[in-house]
Amino acid sequence: MDFQRKFERRGPLWVPRYERYERIPDHPSPSPTPAYDRFDRYKRRFRRSVAAINFVGGGKNGGISGTATSQAITYSPTAGNTICFFLSTTGSGVSSITVKDQNSNALTAGPTANKTNGTTITYIYSFYGIAVTGATSYTASWTTGTSPSTVLEEYSGVGSVNASLSGNTAIGTTSPATITVTTDTNNAWVAAGISAPAGSITLTSGNSRQSETTGYALTLADNTVVTAGSINIAATVTGGAIAWAIALLELKPLVFVSDDDIWRNPIAPQTPESVTTVWQ
Repeated sequence: MDFQRKFERRGPLWVPRYERYERIPDHPSPSPTPAYDRFDRYKRRFRRSVAAINFVGGGKNGGISGTATSQAITYSPTAGNTICFFLSTTGSGVSSITVKDQNSNALTAGPTANKTNGTTITYIYSFYGIAVTGATSYTASWTTGTSPSTVLEEYSGVGSVNASLSGNTAIGTTSPATITVTTDTNNAWVAAGISAPAGSITLTSGNSRQSETTGYALTLADNTVVTAGSINIAATVTGGAIAWAIALLELKPLVFVSDDDIWRNPIAPQTPESVTTVWQ
């Protein structure tokens, strides 16, 4: 009965009843090709790339008397690169601190720390931001006269700065001066300012980029990891009554997504759908 339901006699042959019953699935038809719009096609071929962070250069200043209310570093960065700036002061600290280039483009304040050991008092302040076209110097200004030291470093390939990383400050009264943090980003860097006004600073873990020794000791150091995890900066501090303070900024690499067609065909138009920049 089932045979007759699916087939009918036509002369000497039994033929399928395609027009009235289901198709016999001996050779099922291929699934229809889905219709993708242009954005869907690009999404299927996105490729993730990470820019490498590199240090470029920097500057430093120090040795000003205890009545100073500003200090400048002469330096001309490349527009679009990231600036990390650290200010060290002594005494009771300062307030209303700003750091700006000569065209009044301000940097953003980051973590701060301070430590006292007897009559030795040290403060460390951090700032960061994107270099603007035409910058030739950066000036830190504040109220209340003090003896400052300043250091600055420029980095390329930075996608974002994390000024809120857990454990991004450290203080102490014995050597070594050390700070350890954990980053959740591959190929991240950390840049730190180490202040020890009554002594000298010799880096033992990380890379020393700027070291101000005229007046009060201040060092800018950095370090990096290939795989997200623990990262350390440390230095031996020697001198009189030791008091050191560290403030640290995490630098995350620029991450972008490119379409495979662009890599295969360099002359393909790079539309917003084919090349997209994202931040990690």
